[in-house]
Amino acid sequence: MRSEQILYGNIVLDEDNKLSTKEIKTILEDLGFEVTNSNSKFFVKINNKEYIFLIKNITYLGNPHPIYKKRIQLSAGWQHELHNENCFLFGIYSYKETLLFVNFDKTNYKDRNLNNSSAHVYSIDLLKGYEFGVFQKTDTRGNKISVIRYDKLVDFIENNFVINPEIQLFTDFYDSLNKKWFGIDCYNEMINANYNNKFQPEWAGFYSEFLFEKFLQNNPQYLSICEFIHNKKKSQIDLDLFFRQSYFFGDLKTHSIASNAILGNDKNNILQALQKYGKIWYIVLNHTTIMDKDRGFEVTRFWNTIQNKSNLYSYSTRMKHSIEIQNIEILEINRFNIGYLSDFNQGINSNGNNRNVKIKINKSLKDNFLIFKKGNDG
Repeated sequence: MRSEQILYGNIVLDEDNKLSTKEIKTILEDLGFEVTNSNSKFFVKINNKEYIFLIKNITYLGNPHPIYKKRIQLSAGWQHELHNENCFLFGIYSYKETLLFVNFDKTNYKDRNLNNSSAHVYSIDLLKGYEFGVFQKTDTRGNKISVIRYDKLVDFIENNFVINPEIQLFTDFYDSLNKKWFGIDCYNEMINANYNNKFQPEWAGFYSEFLFEKFLQNNPQYLSICEFIHNKKKSQIDLDLFFRQSYFFGDLKTHSIASNAILGNDKNNILQALQKYGKIWYIVLNHTTIMDKDRGFEVTRFWNTIQNKSNLYSYSTRMKHSIEIQNIEILEINRFNIGYLSDFNQGINSNGNNRNVKIKINKSLKDNFLIFKKGNDG
């Protein structure tokens, strides 16, 4: 059955390829390892240190599952080895010239009944592993995976690999954040700094941009990696972040965990950016929310009062009182997964014309966009 396959950094549709136990053993030996095996258990010696590699082929789950979702099937006979600290749980992916290893963190598997149990990986993960050499993420179910290109396996085992600089930037940004945001405090901070978007009603999103700009100013070593774009012209791509070393656009989002979809930007704008730069990153701060109507409208009254509005309850039903950041995620939209986006119709303007269609990423499909996550599950 045809599913998504990785070839030279592209995604194509084709049948899965499976390696025999003998072929897997030869691959490990070609890396310079001393190898003996018993079926899918490989006993490997690297620089005089012994390891156990539990390895299964990565294959498509089959109909009716989405064609970007793959897995390894876990063996009941692995239970003892999974408790060994020098044991690695691997999937191996091969398709023509592509050879990747996927390390599944054992934490969520070693005490599980392994009968009919699987560990999952997605096309986006394999694609980023091919691109980065070593790619790591935590999926939406809290499972940690590492995708390792064949030529980087020894480095991975010895922990001599480097985190992607763009991802490191947002790891540090997330770590710098106070995770509880109160509307009045955030407004006051932006007002005192004379921030240009200090009075926006959706304060959480603009406060995240305010904090990120401050973070870049206070950490100038990251300015060569990412810049916050001001004063965009009408003809320019309307996204706020530009990654200078890797040359692509991104945008910072705040998103309520209770929502079933992440709303994106103007669809035509996204298509323009993808056509020119090949990918887009959404940096998403996921949060729980307390609405102001449930806290006596105190943020609403503050917001209207400070702008000298006569109606102190304007925007009262939509105003957020406070939020608590649960995690940060990086979602990549590229020419391969764009087909999994949905349209978000905004309705009609006051002049009767239709508003431009935006994109959205449905929560059920998010794993095929997710390339990084840090924080709580929420």
